[in-house]
Amino acid sequence: MALGIISFALLTVLALLPLGMKSNLSSVEETRACNILTSLEADLRNSFSEATPATSAIFQLPAPYKSGGSPSRPAFNDSLTAGSFYTTGLDEDEMPVGPGRGVRYQASLVYIRIPSSGSLAPIQARLVVSWPCLPSATAADVTDQSKVNGFVESLVTFPSP
Repeated sequence: MALGIISFALLTVLALLPLGMKSNLSSVEETRACNILTSLEADLRNSFSEATPATSAIFQLPAPYKSGGSPSRPAFNDSLTAGSFYTTGLDEDEMPVGPGRGVRYQASLVYIRIPSSGSLAPIQARLVVSWPCLPSATAADVTDQSKVNGFVESLVTFPSP
């Protein structure tokens, strides 16, 4: 009798093991994607490039700021256009490698609102990290559940310098 109860309990625990493993994998992927998203925001927020077009230091995506008249005073990047989609692939070490097959994560950026020159309004951007990386993605693809296993996104506001 006791052997039957123990075997029933053990069988139940073993049956739930694959579900627990899948849930753990999902949690790890989402945590890594959130870390990448945080790094992407920090990279965009802290990159003041004199290059034309101005790009972020790590992810090499168009930065919202460029160096202004003085090194300590940035200015809005006037080469940005609202609605443009920018993306890069990330390897297992979460470093940019360009989109392509076999690349695990994809970091994407869409500038939603670009203020006119001289305006004090902020720049608004939508950041998305999805997995796996799609070789030829559009802004809609990176959040399409039929094309990606998962994604995290954030709306970021870059204040007027």
